[in-house]
Amino acid sequence: MAMTLIIIATCSVLFVYWFRYTALLILQTRREAGLARKVAVVNCLSFTDLQESLRRSLAGPALNGMLSSLKHDYTVLKGMRQSAVAPGMRQYTLEERVLIINFRLLTLWSSLTRRFRSDSSARGTLLEMCDILGYFADTLGRLAPVTTRG
Repeated sequence: MAMTLIIIATCSVLFVYWFRYTALLILQTRREAGLARKVAVVNCLSFTDLQESLRRSLAGPALNGMLSSLKHDYTVLKGMRQSAVAPGMRQYTLEERVLIINFRLLTLWSSLTRRFRSDSSARGTLLEMCDILGYFADTLGRLAPVTTRG
């Protein structure tokens, strides 16, 4: 019985490690940051500005409001993505599904550990969430060029 629990725990840890590694690899393949910025500006999304603020080491109290802004941007991008897909096409690719799950897990993690984490740790989580939104904005800009017109 103890050996079964050890095997289950080990497999669970390895799965989490694989999932996180896969999500980070997907984010590294994002092609055009300029296209994501253009989609963000045209659609009044704030994730690119938040990303710059986080990289400039903004003070801790402002981090709390950033999570709700990122959630809003996620909702907007998800809605735009759903309306941009032609009938009969697959809604999301496997990579996008991994990033959607990762975004939701990061949101949950950030909400649960907000009080106990250091600012640098919270900043890293929010930066990764911004990267995910950038990936979706880039994908949306390539999928529906109408969303990038100025």
